[in-house]
Amino acid sequence: MTSFPTPEKIAEIAEELSLGFRAFLHKKTGETVFIPNELDIADADLTLWSDEVALVEANPSDYEEIEKWTSSDDFIVMENFTRQLSQNKPLRQKLSNALNENKPFRKFKAIIQEDGEQLKRWYLFQKQCQINYVKNQLELIQSQEED
Repeated sequence: MTSFPTPEKIAEIAEELSLGFRAFLHKKTGETVFIPNELDIADADLTLWSDEVALVEANPSDYEEIEKWTSSDDFIVMENFTRQLSQNKPLRQKLSNALNENKPFRKFKAIIQEDGEQLKRWYLFQKQCQINYVKNQLELIQSQEED
């Protein structure tokens, strides 16, 4: 990678991954290619992205895929968000309980949606964690390229 992606590009990659796209980084130019992930976007018409698919498939060794974070990563982020709610102990306790029950994702979401201000904080927190995740992946890719 000739230069490390800008903060704006890192945020774009994180956003596209969260929307269900696969992200490919050109190792030399740092350009990104986004293609719908058929597992996340079941009704995606890949013909709309035929140029992007062809580009990556024709030159697979030129691209590095940036992985989407897993549900385990998402769970850790929910736990971290909950832990930092020191000023709102009732909400912290409700979220903590939800994370220890069946269907923790659904219950966490239902609870956090009850409070508009905390919902905004949650989305900002989650977005920043996704950006940090992508940045860490890019740093790893860059260090592997330098070896």
